Amino acid sequence: MRTYNEVTLNERVEIQQRRASGDSLRAIGRSLGRAPSTISRECRRASASPDSYQAQA
Repeated sequence: MRTYNEVTLNERVEIQQRRASGDSLRAIGRSLGRAPSTISRECRRASASPDSYQAQA
C-alpha cells in the first residue's frame, strides 16, 4: 500500500515563490522530488485561480 506525505509549509512557500516567477509545475515538482500531479493538486487546493497560489498551513 502506498503512503502519502503531505506537502510541508516550506514546500508550499517554495511553490508560491516559483509559481510567481513563472516556473512550470513539472520544474517545481522535479526540484522538490514530487510528482507534477502533486504540485497541481496543491495549487488547485490553495488558490482561487491557477495563478494565485498562496502558501498556507
